[in-house]
Amino acid sequence: MSTNITLSAPVAISEQSGLRCPHCGFDHLHQVSVTCFERREDAPTVRRTRISGTALAQEDVPQEGSGNPSRRRHGVVIAFECEGCRQTTELSFAQHKGQTLVEWRTP
Repeated sequence: MSTNITLSAPVAISEQSGLRCPHCGFDHLHQVSVTCFERREDAPTVRRTRISGTALAQEDVPQEGSGNPSRRRHGVVIAFECEGCRQTTELSFAQHKGQTLVEWRTP
């Protein structure tokens, strides 16, 4: 997996409770894939499980370069494609010191 770039756009919600695209603000986003990262605190490897459509892939990989949004623990990434601008963007959830950090990033 490539290194991801964090976007400065806040996670915005429409009046109908829909996520808004961080690129164009449109609220019609399609879920493309979900990736879960399971990692003991500061372990050198992470179990990465990705679901895309009907495909499931699971592997143990080095933490470095794994795509895990958390530097120390577990993480979840949901990839979305925007109906408006066609950009693919990932919403990431990272566990860090008891907090759950949420941010947009580009793959």
